[in-house]
Amino acid sequence: MVIILSAIILLGLVVALGEAWNRVQVEAGNLHTEILVEYRELMEQVNRHSMGRFSVEDALAAFKASGIGGVLFKEQSLDDLARGGQLQVFRGAELLAASKSGRLNDYLPGFAALDSFNPYYLYVEIPEPALWERVSFYLRSKVPGTIIHQEPKGPEGASGNAAPSCGGILSVPLEEEMLSEVGVGFPRAEMESVLAMGMNIYLQIYGWPGDEQSIPEVFGDFQELPGVRGILFLGANLPGFPGHTALAASEVDRLGVPVVTIDLFELQRRPLLSLVRSSAKKEVIRLHAIPQEERDLLSRERALSRYHLAVTERNIRLLLIRYGGKNLYGLPWLEENTGFVADLREGLAAAGHPVGTVLPYKSSDFSFSRAKIFFISAGILAAGVLLLFRAGMQVAGLLLGAAGLVLVGFLLVAGGKIMGMEGIDLARKGMALAAGIIFPLLGLSLYKCRFGGKSLLKALYSLLAISAVSLAGALLSAGLLAEMTYMVKLDQVQGIRLALLLPLPLAWLLLIAGDETSLRGMARKFRELWDRPLFAGTAVLVLLLLAAAAVVLIRSGNESPLVTELELRARSFLGELLTVRPRTKEFLFGHPFLLAALYWGLGSRLGMLAAIMGMVGQVSLVNTFYHLHTPLTISLLRTGGGLALGIILGVVLALAPKILCRIWERLPARGE
Repeated sequence: MVIILSAIILLGLVVALGEAWNRVQVEAGNLHTEILVEYRELMEQVNRHSMGRFSVEDALAAFKASGIGGVLFKEQSLDDLARGGQLQVFRGAELLAASKSGRLNDYLPGFAALDSFNPYYLYVEIPEPALWERVSFYLRSKVPGTIIHQEPKGPEGASGNAAPSCGGILSVPLEEEMLSEVGVGFPRAEMESVLAMGMNIYLQIYGWPGDEQSIPEVFGDFQELPGVRGILFLGANLPGFPGHTALAASEVDRLGVPVVTIDLFELQRRPLLSLVRSSAKKEVIRLHAIPQEERDLLSRERALSRYHLAVTERNIRLLLIRYGGKNLYGLPWLEENTGFVADLREGLAAAGHPVGTVLPYKSSDFSFSRAKIFFISAGILAAGVLLLFRAGMQVAGLLLGAAGLVLVGFLLVAGGKIMGMEGIDLARKGMALAAGIIFPLLGLSLYKCRFGGKSLLKALYSLLAISAVSLAGALLSAGLLAEMTYMVKLDQVQGIRLALLLPLPLAWLLLIAGDETSLRGMARKFRELWDRPLFAGTAVLVLLLLAAAAVVLIRSGNESPLVTELELRARSFLGELLTVRPRTKEFLFGHPFLLAALYWGLGSRLGMLAAIMGMVGQVSLVNTFYHLHTPLTISLLRTGGGLALGIILGVVLALAPKILCRIWERLPARGE
């Protein structure tokens, strides 16, 4: 039976390695990056810093020469246009009060022809005809209840090209705080100017509830815009989400451009995942940006490092730069920022990511089938059965393994959603999570008899063997999740903290059981342990294990409150010293303690504590491969670097007690 289970594990691993290799090829074929500026931000920065020595067009030309390849245009809102003096917004209550007092004709003669005012509406006056056409179109499409009161009027007897003497007036049922959340299109003239300079254009649009009429209307206008290479979304609300997501996705397909996701913008992840999965093309590019207020606090080198890591370690292909030199003015400001872009471009090229045409990640790059998911899942379940065999639970192992296989098969063929997820996603995520729990424990159970061999070479071999078993589980998970939405971090495994924590108490139970392989014998050992009096040393051991679990839990994720400034500097140093920085939990904590425990044995509380702490490195090793947005080669290098450094530190830790005892013995006794 063990041979059959091993063969099933090997088959699943072969299928997973095939998918992992395809993923490596996809990542290797998508290396170009593109650096962007946002047009409105650039205009504001130029107005603030140029001192009249250069224009926005001059700045764009200088940035293009330094390496900028595209310009991001954020959709203009009513608030943007009002602050720019292109239109005026009045509260209906104010206009009503002015009308009743007879002051309306004196201060706002354009509104004098209106018969009445709704105090709960906002009134918008737009003098320029072309802007009126655009804004009124978008408001009629997006805001039900929009009322057109008058069109822009030219002076009496003047030609059609004369400046109007009276602006167009409309009213909308909006609160004032909504002025910055309703998009009213893009400045076509500025976009055509950028396109003439040979730069790509990316759109960032506002969401709105939408319906069967407004969504095609608005996206139809987007299709008329020149040179668009990608589309982003402002805020967490996407067009038509959630009721008309499929319609919005079809309109994005008609645009013929990929969706751009914003790195670390978690509020957009769920609606974007729904949009992309409803799309026929399913093409995505990832963008990274540093907020301007954060960029002001970063040194030049630190900002360059942030952008560099985003590209090399997170599959980011678009970089939106923010500006340094906030205390510089005139040409020095322009030279500082164009020099920054040039340094960024050269650094990326040196790392194998030249500036050029950016390719999206496509769902069609991955020919994943339900059969492959089934085979990989069978390999993971077989490992679980083997683990239960080694724990003396043969019958339970076979029953649970068979039940798990039936459940996976059901999820793969069943339609509809279960627990809020598609069946195929639930199978993928559940099996990936199971691999993160099963394989570190399986490696420990296979080599638990090796603890205390008093041979550093044998301890090293056992550490590498246990890590190889954990790596097999990691590669099974990576193959299982080799799909575009996971690679661009629109989808991800839930319950990672469970996979980090659960193996620790289970590992303790395995080690306490010792050489027992029968369920009855294990139960006897646990009963004996339970009946023992609680000594201070045991209590301290339990508290230390709980503290270690808390540290693992709190430090997991992108934002950890326990990461100190000193550790950040150490990470930066390791990143510069090595090709890829290894994970701290592995090289500084897990691997050294596990190697030391294998050398010391489990006869003392110290050895047992070191063994449990050492398992943190194994669960972290598998956890590394849950990050599908990190290139697979980077994850492998990170794992190898962590093992190498961990072994060096582990040798020092393993020999430290013996060396310290010898030093202590050679110290002269007191009184001599």
